[in-house]
Amino acid sequence: MRSSRLRRGFTLIELLVVIGIIALLISILIPTLSNARAAASRTKCLSNMRQLATTLHMYASESRGCFPPHLLGISNYETDWAFFAGWKNPPNAYAADGYVGLGYLVRSRLVKDGKAFYCPDMVMGDYMYESYQRIWEAMSRGDPLTNKDRLHFGYLYRPFGSDQVPYITAAEVDKINNLKLGKPKGIFALVTEVPYNGGRLCWSHNRPWGLNVAYTDGHAQFVTMSKAERDAAADLARTNLRFDMFCYFQYLYFAIDRNDMPQFTKYVMARDWNGAMQHYGHF
Repeated sequence: MRSSRLRRGFTLIELLVVIGIIALLISILIPTLSNARAAASRTKCLSNMRQLATTLHMYASESRGCFPPHLLGISNYETDWAFFAGWKNPPNAYAADGYVGLGYLVRSRLVKDGKAFYCPDMVMGDYMYESYQRIWEAMSRGDPLTNKDRLHFGYLYRPFGSDQVPYITAAEVDKINNLKLGKPKGIFALVTEVPYNGGRLCWSHNRPWGLNVAYTDGHAQFVTMSKAERDAAADLARTNLRFDMFCYFQYLYFAIDRNDMPQFTKYVMARDWNGAMQHYGHF
């Protein structure tokens, strides 16, 4: 009798119960693991921002208090460029070797690991360190003018040089391109992640929604936003209108400065850039 009981297999009901328990455990664990991975990526990205904030302060302390400049005439949605070989010697170039914006941190050897300029969750090829590793290595050797005329970083740098009204004036361009430590008064967003660009959504963090930001006083933090803000960026990415991109990135910084994302989202959804200009004023 005992041996016959030992040889008895599982019944169908027992198998179904076991499978059900396993499925339940998987359904519980997968979201938890996914959230843990998202949190780790967000933390790594924030660490990059803190490193950039510290490095920008180091650069400014060695450059009469000025943060790295951009080329005059560059569009504010293109401030993820590290260099632009096509503008090697334009009349408005700050560096004859083609470096612009955050690229100055490479030029001055203050940042030696290219991954500091990229969020681990960025999935677009143009903004991933691995896609540009060869070019990055050339830049690190001091030879940025390769057969590819530009290099995208995964973060946007605030100082830009577009002077098209109404979203930014020539006087404001001059102020932004000459940001100095402690001037103007207050703390301002200096580097942020790329929400979208060139008709492609690049939003990296969604647990919770938000962007990592580095500030002029040297600190960095995660700015929590709403899914509505992400959807507004996605809508602009679909239309891919350059004017909208100019305005979006101009006022995104103002909204971050003022902790005013809900109102900013309303302007974005309505494409009400004149309203945004009147609401935020100028730098």
